[in-house]
Amino acid sequence: MTLIIGCITSEFAVLAGDTQLTVGDLQRGTDLKREVEIKVSKYSHRFMMGILGKWSWFSCAENGTATYINDLDILKRRIQNNDDEVGYLKEFLPNRQNLDATAIFIDKKNDQFTLDYVSSKTDQDLSRIKMEQIELMFNEPFFYYQKQFVQNKILEFSKSNDLGNTLGDVIFLVNNIILEIIAEGRVLDVVQDDGVPIFGIANTVGGYVTIEVMTKDDHHINCLYRPYIYDYNTLLDRRTYPFCLFLDKHKEIRYLDNMVMLIKGSLAVDNDKLVRNELLKCIVKQLTYLSDSGIIKNYILNKFIDLINEKYDIELDKIAKEEKKEALNLMLFLDEKEAVDLDYIKNFI
Repeated sequence: MTLIIGCITSEFAVLAGDTQLTVGDLQRGTDLKREVEIKVSKYSHRFMMGILGKWSWFSCAENGTATYINDLDILKRRIQNNDDEVGYLKEFLPNRQNLDATAIFIDKKNDQFTLDYVSSKTDQDLSRIKMEQIELMFNEPFFYYQKQFVQNKILEFSKSNDLGNTLGDVIFLVNNIILEIIAEGRVLDVVQDDGVPIFGIANTVGGYVTIEVMTKDDHHINCLYRPYIYDYNTLLDRRTYPFCLFLDKHKEIRYLDNMVMLIKGSLAVDNDKLVRNELLKCIVKQLTYLSDSGIIKNYILNKFIDLINEKYDIELDKIAKEEKKEALNLMLFLDEKEAVDLDYIKNFI
């Protein structure tokens, strides 16, 4: 299962999710074809949607042959040519045979945002919470172990980082919740609702974070990520094999990769001043968070910031606190990982 988080306020909407790095009923498996399935998309200036579950199936004929049918492809084609996306989605998906699929969507009408879902079956793994002027809807990927796994992370992260209802804070929140679970690697540990811990659960949230932003301005797309095969410097493409054990052992790689995605996103939405200004605030907050949490060492972050400022002609401040030279030399000597040296960082930038 994937993780989709939708959020609306009176002024903007954000839809985020992880990506599928294998195809075949949107489920992981060693025998599946390794391609990327983007699960969060904007279909018009007024409608965006994230997908969960099983959307494809095989239609078997009497002669023993089978035809592969992907209802998601059918829905995408039809919904892009429909003036009432929500109406068609509600007509298309419920009670559709052979599917176990859900769509979390955000719809905008008369400058008002609506956050809701449609499913082919009942959905007991969806949650909805409100914080101040923020409304969120998301699925719980580990529902059968802990019903409020993602909800607890959202509430705790928001409180510990003193987040408000600005666009920058919302992007910071949803980005880090999804990224944190991705960075757990192939397996994670979950404490069940009865308090009993379970270790080594298969992590079905993976790939990289994708984020779409919708404002009241109809003229801007505000897609913060790039398709996997088109971005030569980030999203783990061509540089780091996205299925390798190396990534599981070095989660800082995913955070650096994600940071470049946010920076490129801020440059891509240059004409939308609201989104760009809020993204820049989010980026500064993200750098501070990576330093304070110890996810990435300060000397690595400062090298990273220098490279970013030089290549993209922006002015990010360095992290003020840096290890003493003697302690840094000892740390480098004892650090067996050597995952993110200067040459390696350049691959992402």
